[in-house]
Amino acid sequence: MNPVVRLRQLHQGGRLDLPLPGKSETASRHRRLLDFGREDLSLARLAEAHIDALAILAEADCAADPTALYGVWASEAPDHCLRLKCAA
Repeated sequence: MNPVVRLRQLHQGGRLDLPLPGKSETASRHRRLLDFGREDLSLARLAEAHIDALAILAEADCAADPTALYGVWASEAPDHCLRLKCAA
């Protein structure tokens, strides 16, 4: 199955709702990501990007749209600081 189609199915079914980091449930997060990887590595990478983005939004106290799929692949260059601005 196409990994994007499968990602949408998982999202709609609530299967991408993982515990946030720092909640003493790291092993659970990793097991779920491992399950996605066992199914399809491309799916796991997309799921991880969405799950990481949700964690970043939560840490920044920004509301996530529950109907949206997010993705984050970010790195910071030495001379450019990344900033997150929450939508109003």
